[in-house]
Amino acid sequence: MREIMNESKCKAEAYLYGLLNDLVSDQDVIAWADSLIMECDVPNDWLMDLCGCKKGESKKIIGILNSVKGTADTARINEEILSLYSNKTRAFSLYSIDELPDGFIYPTDLEKMAKNGGYVYNALVEWLDRKWTYMGRLLRHVQEVNPSFVPFAKLDDRFLCLDEKHEVYIADIVEKQQVKIGSFGQWYADYVNQARQGVWYAGA
Repeated sequence: MREIMNESKCKAEAYLYGLLNDLVSDQDVIAWADSLIMECDVPNDWLMDLCGCKKGESKKIIGILNSVKGTADTARINEEILSLYSNKTRAFSLYSIDELPDGFIYPTDLEKMAKNGGYVYNALVEWLDRKWTYMGRLLRHVQEVNPSFVPFAKLDDRFLCLDEKHEVYIADIVEKQQVKIGSFGQWYADYVNQARQGVWYAGA
C-alpha cells in the first residue's frame, strides 16, 4: 500500500509540474485520476476530489495535487516529467524542398530534431507536422492572409508562417491579419534560446 501511495505521490508531483509548465491539461490529470479510481477498492479523498474536477479548474486541481500524501522520490519524478516532455517533443515531418520558398534551407539541427524528436521544448510553440490530416485546409486559410505563407508552427490560436523572403510572420486566420517578426534564422535562434532557459531537456 505504501509503495502505491508513493507512486501516486511521484505521479502527482509530475502532473503538478506539467500543469505549471503547460505540459499537460486539466483533462489529462482528471483522466489519470479516473484510471486510478478504477483500480482502488477504497479511493483516497484527494482522488475522489480530483475525479470531480472539470476542465478550467486548474487552481483547484493544483491544490489537490499538492495534498497527495506519500514520499516523493526525486529520480522517479524526473522520469515522469521527462516522459511528459517526450510527449511534447515527438518527431514530425517537415516540408519538402519543392514546397518551401526558393533558396530556403532548414537548419541542420531542426532537421535532426524533426526526424528524431526529443528536442528542447518551448511551451509557446507547437511545431506543425506536414503529414497532419488538416494541413491542406490550414494552408488554404493562411494563404488567404498572404498567398506566399507556409505555416510551420502554432502559437496560441495563431500560426507562424514563412514567406518568400524567408521572413517569419504571425498569421491570424480568423481576423485575416499578419504581423512580421523577422528572419527565420533569428526567430529560430530565439526559439532555441528560450527553450534552453528551462530546466528540462527531453533528449538528455
